[in-house]
Amino acid sequence: MNNLLVTGAKGFIGSHLVRELELHGSVFDDVFTFSSTEYDLTNRLSVTELLSDCPSHTILHLAGKIGNESSYVAKPASFFSDNFDTLSELLKAASNKGLKRFVHVISSDAYPKDAGVYKEKELLSGAPFEFCSNYAAAQRAASEFVHACATQFGFEACTIILPTVYGPGDHLESDLMQPVADFMYRFQDAKINQESRVTLKGNPDAFIELIYVRDAVQGILQTLNLTTLPRALNLGSSDVISFKALALLIQKVVAFDGAVLWDINQARHGERSIDSSQARELLQFAPKIGLQNGLDRMYSWYDQKTKQLDLFASR
Repeated sequence: MNNLLVTGAKGFIGSHLVRELELHGSVFDDVFTFSSTEYDLTNRLSVTELLSDCPSHTILHLAGKIGNESSYVAKPASFFSDNFDTLSELLKAASNKGLKRFVHVISSDAYPKDAGVYKEKELLSGAPFEFCSNYAAAQRAASEFVHACATQFGFEACTIILPTVYGPGDHLESDLMQPVADFMYRFQDAKINQESRVTLKGNPDAFIELIYVRDAVQGILQTLNLTTLPRALNLGSSDVISFKALALLIQKVVAFDGAVLWDINQARHGERSIDSSQARELLQFAPKIGLQNGLDRMYSWYDQKTKQLDLFASR
């Protein structure tokens, strides 16, 4: 029964991962996916039913409540409880169901705000950024709980840590948009409505690391194929760029020729970089989609998708 259960399979990263499995196959006998309307991961009875219907030795946990800086500040309790509770219910039920491996994915937001280049061993070495402290705390707690269960119940576990992921299928909702989608939205809106300038929020000199969604998926799948799982694994791209430089790239991709202003009172906190040397050693992990190529691919999808949704109305 070498089966894989994927939570969050309908989400941004999950949908790409499932598509990759459908196209290229896997080492698993069967891959189970589901929607939140079929099984509720916050409900113990529903989780028990899920594990009975989809018996699996390996679980890849991608489900979770996500957001951006604004939503983290607006709903701190929701981000903590929703993310920890779903993982907790899943693990408590699965630990008694013959679980052999549990891999879950968290954001590099969980790292300390003061670290320069984030290494896996530094996950708990300092306080995270204040704006996402509850979200980061939930992810840290989740990682510790996963490994506590692994020790007690005798299964392997790995925490995969990703920088900001972007690409086709990215979130278009205002309370979920990450910097790439947010910048594309603002430039596209200004272009369609023939505005002379765009105002972006945040410190233009802050830095962020980005990884294209397909590269992230490849790294996750490679991790699942390891003979022995590491406790934690950074999957980064080394595409570290300032918000100002990122905005200029996206401005060119969108073909907006107006001025760019910055509202530093709406601070967007930057990351630095994550150290992916362990992934290079264990997986020979080498992202293939560079930033310019990735932005071109994302905008091709974004332009078509927003037209379908009639997202921009001329004023």
